[in-house]
Amino acid sequence: MILGQEFSKRTINLEVSAGHSRKQIFTSKIISYLIAFNLMALVYPVSGCIREFGRFGVADVGMFFYNIIKAIIYSCLLNSALFLIAILICCYLQDAVKATSVTAIIIFGLSLYLGYGMMLRLPVGFLPTYQIRIVVSMKTFFQPIAILVGCIWSGILVLLSWIKFCKCDFK
Repeated sequence: MILGQEFSKRTINLEVSAGHSRKQIFTSKIISYLIAFNLMALVYPVSGCIREFGRFGVADVGMFFYNIIKAIIYSCLLNSALFLIAILICCYLQDAVKATSVTAIIIFGLSLYLGYGMMLRLPVGFLPTYQIRIVVSMKTFFQPIAILVGCIWSGILVLLSWIKFCKCDFK
Protein backbone atom coordinates (compact mmCIF):
# COMPACT_ATOMS: atom_id res chain seq x y z
CA MET A 1 0.00 0.00 0.00
CA ILE A 2 2.88 2.35 0.75
CA LEU A 3 4.39 1.82 -2.70
CA GLY A 4 1.01 2.58 -4.27
CA GLN A 5 0.85 5.79 -2.25
CA GLU A 6 4.32 6.74 -3.42
CA PHE A 7 3.10 6.47 -7.00
CA SER A 8 -0.17 8.31 -6.24
CA LYS A 9 1.47 11.14 -4.31
CA ARG A 10 4.32 11.34 -6.82
CA THR A 11 7.02 10.67 -4.21
CA ILE A 12 8.91 8.49 -6.68
CA ASN A 13 8.86 11.39 -9.16
CA LEU A 14 10.68 13.51 -6.57
CA GLU A 15 13.30 10.81 -6.10
CA VAL A 16 13.89 10.66 -9.85
CA SER A 17 14.04 14.47 -10.00
CA ALA A 18 16.60 14.45 -7.17
CA GLY A 19 18.96 12.49 -9.41
CA HIS A 20 18.52 8.95 -8.14
CA SER A 21 18.55 6.29 -10.81
CA ARG A 22 15.55 4.03 -11.35
CA LYS A 23 17.72 1.07 -10.40
CA GLN A 24 18.64 2.66 -7.06
CA ILE A 25 15.04 3.59 -6.31
CA PHE A 26 13.65 0.18 -7.30
CA THR A 27 16.33 -1.76 -5.42
CA SER A 28 15.95 0.29 -2.24
CA LYS A 29 12.16 -0.05 -2.33
CA ILE A 30 12.27 -3.83 -2.88
CA ILE A 31 14.84 -4.39 -0.12
CA SER A 32 13.17 -2.11 2.44
CA TYR A 33 9.65 -3.40 1.78
CA LEU A 34 10.72 -7.05 1.88
CA ILE A 35 12.58 -6.54 5.16
CA ALA A 36 9.62 -4.75 6.74
CA PHE A 37 7.13 -7.33 5.44
CA ASN A 38 9.20 -10.30 6.59
CA LEU A 39 9.76 -8.84 10.06
CA MET A 40 5.98 -8.59 10.45
CA ALA A 41 5.29 -11.94 8.80
CA LEU A 42 7.81 -13.85 10.95
CA VAL A 43 5.68 -13.41 14.06
CA TYR A 44 3.41 -16.27 13.04
CA PRO A 45 5.93 -19.03 12.23
CA VAL A 46 8.10 -18.22 15.25
CA SER A 47 5.11 -18.10 17.60
CA GLY A 48 3.91 -21.39 16.09
CA CYS A 49 7.27 -23.00 16.91
CA ILE A 50 7.09 -21.64 20.45
CA ARG A 51 3.52 -22.90 20.86
CA GLU A 52 4.37 -26.38 19.62
CA PHE A 53 7.51 -26.51 21.76
CA GLY A 54 5.49 -25.66 24.85
CA ARG A 55 2.83 -28.22 23.96
CA PHE A 56 5.25 -31.12 23.64
CA GLY A 57 7.56 -30.20 26.49
CA VAL A 58 11.18 -29.20 26.74
CA ALA A 59 12.74 -32.34 25.30
CA ASP A 60 15.34 -30.95 22.94
CA VAL A 61 16.31 -27.28 22.92
CA GLY A 62 18.51 -27.84 19.85
CA MET A 63 15.53 -29.11 17.86
CA PHE A 64 13.53 -26.09 18.99
CA PHE A 65 16.10 -23.66 17.58
CA TYR A 66 16.51 -25.82 14.46
CA ASN A 67 12.77 -25.51 13.76
CA ILE A 68 12.80 -21.75 14.39
CA ILE A 69 15.73 -21.19 12.03
CA LYS A 70 14.11 -23.39 9.38
CA ALA A 71 10.81 -21.51 9.77
CA ILE A 72 12.55 -18.13 9.49
CA ILE A 73 14.57 -18.99 6.39
CA TYR A 74 11.78 -20.65 4.44
CA SER A 75 9.16 -18.13 5.55
CA CYS A 76 11.34 -15.26 4.34
CA LEU A 77 11.93 -16.92 0.98
CA LEU A 78 8.40 -18.12 0.29
CA ASN A 79 6.48 -15.22 1.86
CA SER A 80 8.65 -12.78 -0.07
CA ALA A 81 7.59 -14.52 -3.27
CA LEU A 82 3.95 -13.83 -2.40
CA PHE A 83 4.59 -10.27 -1.26
CA LEU A 84 6.24 -9.48 -4.56
CA ILE A 85 2.80 -9.90 -6.16
CA ALA A 86 1.77 -6.71 -4.36
CA ILE A 87 4.82 -4.86 -5.64
CA LEU A 88 4.13 -5.97 -9.21
CA ILE A 89 0.50 -4.86 -8.97
CA CYS A 90 1.59 -1.48 -7.51
CA CYS A 91 3.97 -0.95 -10.42
CA TYR A 92 1.18 -1.62 -12.91
CA LEU A 93 -1.71 0.22 -11.26
CA GLN A 94 0.26 3.01 -9.52
CA ASP A 95 -2.62 3.60 -7.10
CA ALA A 96 -2.76 2.47 -3.47
CA VAL A 97 -6.45 1.60 -3.26
CA LYS A 98 -6.65 -0.21 -6.59
CA ALA A 99 -3.40 -2.09 -5.97
CA THR A 100 -4.48 -3.19 -2.50
CA SER A 101 -7.85 -4.40 -3.81
CA VAL A 102 -6.41 -6.31 -6.76
CA THR A 103 -3.65 -7.84 -4.63
CA ALA A 104 -6.17 -8.98 -2.01
CA ILE A 105 -8.31 -10.60 -4.71
CA ILE A 106 -5.30 -12.38 -6.24
CA ILE A 107 -4.02 -13.65 -2.87
CA PHE A 108 -7.55 -14.76 -1.93
CA GLY A 109 -7.84 -16.57 -5.27
CA LEU A 110 -4.52 -18.33 -4.73
CA SER A 111 -5.68 -19.33 -1.23
CA LEU A 112 -8.92 -20.75 -2.61
CA TYR A 113 -6.99 -22.62 -5.26
CA LEU A 114 -4.71 -24.07 -2.59
CA GLY A 115 -7.59 -25.20 -0.41
CA TYR A 116 -9.76 -26.64 -3.16
CA GLY A 117 -6.77 -27.78 -5.19
CA MET A 118 -5.55 -29.97 -2.35
CA MET A 119 -9.05 -31.33 -1.82
CA LEU A 120 -9.56 -32.03 -5.54
CA ARG A 121 -6.00 -33.25 -6.02
CA LEU A 122 -5.07 -30.48 -8.46
CA PRO A 123 -1.42 -29.47 -8.88
CA VAL A 124 -0.55 -27.14 -5.99
CA GLY A 125 3.18 -27.75 -5.64
CA PHE A 126 3.98 -24.55 -7.55
CA LEU A 127 2.38 -22.38 -4.85
CA PRO A 128 4.70 -20.84 -2.23
CA THR A 129 2.03 -21.28 0.46
CA TYR A 130 1.89 -25.00 -0.25
CA GLN A 131 5.67 -25.23 -0.04
CA ILE A 132 5.57 -23.59 3.40
CA ARG A 133 3.20 -26.37 4.52
CA ILE A 134 5.55 -29.04 3.16
CA VAL A 135 8.71 -27.53 4.67
CA VAL A 136 7.18 -27.31 8.14
CA SER A 137 6.07 -30.93 8.05
CA MET A 138 9.47 -32.29 6.93
CA LYS A 139 12.35 -33.01 9.28
CA THR A 140 15.14 -32.27 6.80
CA PHE A 141 16.42 -28.73 6.53
CA PHE A 142 17.28 -28.62 2.82
CA GLN A 143 14.11 -28.60 0.72
CA PRO A 144 15.21 -28.05 -2.89
CA ILE A 145 11.70 -27.88 -4.36
CA ALA A 146 10.65 -25.17 -1.88
CA ILE A 147 13.81 -23.19 -2.63
CA LEU A 148 13.23 -23.57 -6.37
CA VAL A 149 9.58 -22.48 -6.12
CA GLY A 150 10.51 -19.44 -4.01
CA CYS A 151 13.35 -18.42 -6.32
CA ILE A 152 11.29 -18.84 -9.50
CA TRP A 153 8.33 -16.86 -8.15
CA SER A 154 10.62 -14.14 -6.77
CA GLY A 155 12.73 -13.95 -9.90
CA ILE A 156 9.76 -13.69 -12.26
CA LEU A 157 7.91 -11.14 -10.11
CA VAL A 158 10.98 -8.95 -9.56
CA LEU A 159 11.78 -9.06 -13.29
CA LEU A 160 8.22 -8.14 -14.30
CA SER A 161 8.10 -5.39 -11.66
CA TRP A 162 11.43 -4.00 -12.82
CA ILE A 163 10.34 -3.99 -16.47
CA LYS A 164 7.15 -2.10 -15.61
CA PHE A 165 8.97 0.25 -13.20
CA CYS A 166 11.38 1.19 -16.00
CA LYS A 167 8.46 2.06 -18.29
CA CYS A 168 6.66 4.23 -15.70
CA ASP A 169 6.42 7.89 -16.63
CA PHE A 170 8.24 9.92 -13.95
CA LYS A 171 8.72 13.61 -14.59
